[in-house]
Amino acid sequence: MIPFPETTVRLAVTGLSGAGKTVFITSLVHNLLAAGVDPRALPLMRLAARRQLAAAKVDTRAEPSQRHFPYAELMQSFAADPPRWPPSTTGTSRIRVAIRYRPANLAVRRAAGGLATLNLDLIDYPGEWLLDLPMLRQDFAAWSRATLTLAETPSRAALAAAWRGFLAAHPPGAPADEATARTAADLYRDYLLACRGEGLSLLQPGRLVAPGEHEGAPMLSFCPLPVADGGNGKGPKRGSLHALMAERFDTYRRHVVERFYREHFRRFDRQVVLVDVLHALNRGPAAFEDARLALAGVLESFRVGKAGWLASLLGAGRIDKVLFVATKADHVTPRQYANLRQLLEKMTVGSALDLRFRGAAVGFNIVASVRCTEPGIGTFEGQRVGMLSGIPVGATEPAVLFPGEVPADVPAPEHWTVAPPDFPVFRPPRLSPTPGTGAPHLGLDEALEFLIGDKTW
Repeated sequence: MIPFPETTVRLAVTGLSGAGKTVFITSLVHNLLAAGVDPRALPLMRLAARRQLAAAKVDTRAEPSQRHFPYAELMQSFAADPPRWPPSTTGTSRIRVAIRYRPANLAVRRAAGGLATLNLDLIDYPGEWLLDLPMLRQDFAAWSRATLTLAETPSRAALAAAWRGFLAAHPPGAPADEATARTAADLYRDYLLACRGEGLSLLQPGRLVAPGEHEGAPMLSFCPLPVADGGNGKGPKRGSLHALMAERFDTYRRHVVERFYREHFRRFDRQVVLVDVLHALNRGPAAFEDARLALAGVLESFRVGKAGWLASLLGAGRIDKVLFVATKADHVTPRQYANLRQLLEKMTVGSALDLRFRGAAVGFNIVASVRCTEPGIGTFEGQRVGMLSGIPVGATEPAVLFPGEVPADVPAPEHWTVAPPDFPVFRPPRLSPTPGTGAPHLGLDEALEFLIGDKTW
């Protein structure tokens, strides 16, 4: 009897800050482990629905180049009394779930000895890192011009005031000084973090807000500067602040951005991009438009392996499926699910069409990785409407809220005249860390079916 060979899928999971990567991966692993015991954990995943999934377990063998995703530790947050959301992960990490299943094809099943194995490698990394891709095609002067122009927009100008004021007092042509460079970089980082706090997503360089293993590295002590040359039109004066910043910019591009694409990104088979559509929608038109621009930047990355400049730079890539996921779908009522999914499509429509044209399969889903509300019916402003019930963090009794409606298309100007719902942070349900119990969710099974359904026989 010839054993059926194992199949491995390297599934990368990313999303901009706050999109829910950590909870998504933790719940995905927990429900895969549970589905071997109770198919109802993932009812719309074909293997579970047809009872072909025999068992799944976490493979603890380490991959030397990556940290292990701390699934067991994160589950302790859900198991606490009261339960709490786990802390966000940082940098890159990996966890492998070995899925043993019974092939549907009888001939394959006989050859496999009854069972086959799909190794699902889940790789977690910050979406902010993908926003750095355009820097590979820019020099320091071009990047500075674009970034300074963005900082002058109405939604960012006040946030950038301290940093811009410091730059005005320290000419880029002045002699380089490490203390000045570090202060300028720190103020620029403060500006980026303030942008993130206001719901803005387009933040470069990504490692300033998500440094990972490069925390504190000198090459992160740079920021955009007004264009200056040495008086001869040949670039910044040697030994100047501008020359120092330009040198660090080039080092960052070579040793961080390009290295990430060469050593990690090109090895991914499939990709999940998590998007907190509701957060962008509720923060207003500037945050929503910024999220659209950030998504367009993220999507540039998935042209690896296709014709174009990135393929020639990094070689052939392998990503053949990309799934966009609107997270926190339990913050809207079931009647709004279709609108939420359509709005996600509209936010990415141009780039998604380009991906399909280049041969990749593109999907859109809505997900609540760990469901923390229940839908119902109530009265709002004298009308019977869909409502949500959940326990806010710090409370002991449920609150009933009207979540409003989600537009199915990019919002018209009049949409922004209505105040968004004031949502609390809902407490997660208490979960058992024991494999086999699962976690309440919305849409994880459909996401898994799209991503790996074709990899089982």
